[in-house]
Amino acid sequence: MAATEKPRTEEKCREARQVGPGNYRPALSLIGLLAKYSFSKILAAAAIMAAAEGTLFFFGLQNHPDRSTFQFLIDGKQIPAIFLAALGAVYFILTWTEGRLEDQSHNTLLRIPLSQKQFFFLKTIWNFFCLALLFALQIWLMFAMTEVFVQKTSAESASLWQLFLAASCSEFFHCLLPMADILKWVRNFLLLMALGTEASFGIRQKNYVLFALLLSITTLCFNSPINATLTDTACCALYAAGIGISIRKAGALTADNL
Repeated sequence: MAATEKPRTEEKCREARQVGPGNYRPALSLIGLLAKYSFSKILAAAAIMAAAEGTLFFFGLQNHPDRSTFQFLIDGKQIPAIFLAALGAVYFILTWTEGRLEDQSHNTLLRIPLSQKQFFFLKTIWNFFCLALLFALQIWLMFAMTEVFVQKTSAESASLWQLFLAASCSEFFHCLLPMADILKWVRNFLLLMALGTEASFGIRQKNYVLFALLLSITTLCFNSPINATLTDTACCALYAAGIGISIRKAGALTADNL
């Protein structure tokens, strides 16, 4: 009985201490705690990804600096696999951070005047930001690799627009930055939201079946061809279902604490 009453008491204390909508200090305090435990590790994972892709690209292009080798390197299995592995690593870091936060800063969390729903919402925003940051880094790496290729194969320096056109020939680049392909924009957003909401629960409350499903779908279908409408629509539906399951679980946990 005492174990059941403890989370209810904690939630009531949080509700009682909630502040007005104009005070952002509680939200910033939570984001600061999340950054303290996760951001350096996420930067390390991103740096390892960049180093691995850069090494693979440099040595692959060094002996055969032609367009076919360039297309093989950026559209082959290696670089997309490294990116997806880094995405999974960042997801696990965010999941680990949630558990670490509960263990190491439990008393601090109790003093932050936020409800369980607000905690879930803010943690999802933080997770989304970190995952999107990895996407942004990968897009920059694609531009950087394209610039290296142009410098090796052309005596003239290329403009940003020329680099963009060269990079846009890659299906992998198109999956990262879909441009006019609205369905892929929706798919990428739902992917980040699905991973972000599920990572908010931490190791102890994780739905491993849902995570395995999300990971399998992303691994198999992320690098899909341009205008792969059926595949992208199926991914959107499954990611949206994953978000719904996570939100429902968050609502159930909140209701249990009332």
